[in-house]
Amino acid sequence: MLPTASGILRSGGVESTRVQTRSAGNGLVALLVIASLAILAGLGNATFWEPDEPRFAEATRQMFHRGDFVTPYLNGVPRFEKPILFYWTQAAAFSAFGDNEFAARLPSALAGIGIVLVLYLIGVEIASRRAALLYFISAMRRRYSGSFSLAKRRCRLTCSLGC
Repeated sequence: MLPTASGILRSGGVESTRVQTRSAGNGLVALLVIASLAILAGLGNATFWEPDEPRFAEATRQMFHRGDFVTPYLNGVPRFEKPILFYWTQAAAFSAFGDNEFAARLPSALAGIGIVLVLYLIGVEIASRRAALLYFISAMRRRYSGSFSLAKRRCRLTCSLGC
């Protein structure tokens, strides 16, 4: 004999799964909002930090000046030691927000938010939603200790790749 619909709902069937999925989605949205606020807060307030930030930003600025978005140049010399994708993401940010510190750092900051998302999803898959949230909380503690905030807010290629 097949169970009735009311028996399924009471025993944690389809309706229970929908509620769990909705609450998991709300938790993920809250996680991304908190991570975004933490990483993006004050992103353009400080000047560029030596040595990498000014080099990446200037090479991207020179792409606009030359009109060449295939070969990045720094002080008239081709810059082939770094992949072009980072310069393109910086160029997109420069187009949207202008030539400033915020736009130069935005691709690395967005990559940091993406890393938070990926780590959360891996944590859910490997362990549980609770374990993933605990990992996020510990990462935020690390962020406020300085290393996470400095790494994800600097416009460096390695930060876009996961530091």
